[in-house]
Amino acid sequence: MNSIVAAEGMNFALVGKSIDDQNFIDAAQGCQEAAALNADTCVLLGGHGDSNAHLQYNAIETALASRQYDAIAISVTKSEFIAQAISQARIPILTFDSPFSGVDKVLSRGYVGADNVAFGQELALMAQELKPNGGCICLMTVNHDPNLADRILAVRRTLSGQKSFLDGQRLQGEGGWYEPERCPWNSGDNVERTMTQLSNTFNGIGSDVFLSVGAWPMNDIDAFRDTVEIYNNELKTHKKIIIIGVGKILPSYKALLKEHLVHAYVSIDFFEIGRETYRNMKKAANGESIAKTTYTKNEIVRSNSILENTTKKAATPIDK
Repeated sequence: MNSIVAAEGMNFALVGKSIDDQNFIDAAQGCQEAAALNADTCVLLGGHGDSNAHLQYNAIETALASRQYDAIAISVTKSEFIAQAISQARIPILTFDSPFSGVDKVLSRGYVGADNVAFGQELALMAQELKPNGGCICLMTVNHDPNLADRILAVRRTLSGQKSFLDGQRLQGEGGWYEPERCPWNSGDNVERTMTQLSNTFNGIGSDVFLSVGAWPMNDIDAFRDTVEIYNNELKTHKKIIIIGVGKILPSYKALLKEHLVHAYVSIDFFEIGRETYRNMKKAANGESIAKTTYTKNEIVRSNSILENTTKKAATPIDK
């Protein structure tokens, strides 16, 4: 009987946007756990602090020059810039969490992560559920990030009900939703800036809904609580709504749901992303074919769901 004997002791790496980001730490743990089952290794590479394309570029260059890895997977910061770092790569390159965009997509053997379109749709569905008549909504993102751009566009297309809604086009009454001129916010992956923008959403602009396509408001729970507690009554009565896209649902996140300081999360399982990324890197390194895209499941968690000690699985996305 024929059998395929996989190579042992192979080395793999995830190159995150920041090695301090809990999402990438979770992904690396999932990757290493799966790798250990085959006597392989998986490590997390990248820079400290806020997401930085130059630090990521340097980490990729160093990893490739070391020739100690059988494959690497990158969470892409800036597609065109990072593409230059792998132009001479002699090992399989994959992406996870955030893929290459445009013409650079061909540089990756495969992508593992959330379906960013579905993720944005699910965030929007929560806004529609909580504010069925629409209202003024302020979105938060980080500029020049391809996966976040996909989420923002999906939010707008879902709320507007228009598949043809253009990238960068603000909601101006479509589906009953409006975006003020000062939004969407660019958090810059900075806590102080994020909290100022969150405060301005309700105080300066007077928006009904704050919707963040990433977890920046959760990077400092104490600062978040201090920022939003002034709106406690309005949040409890759903006059104001907060919806946030996150990674793992931490106990501190659940506490905010119980207090109705946050109304809903859409959660990405980064641990599972890490496991799936390892499996695909292993196959690619062994010369096996892999799927061009591997999506992991998102999960919707709402305040009333936590109170009932249950969670609601992600809704079926509308047609893309």
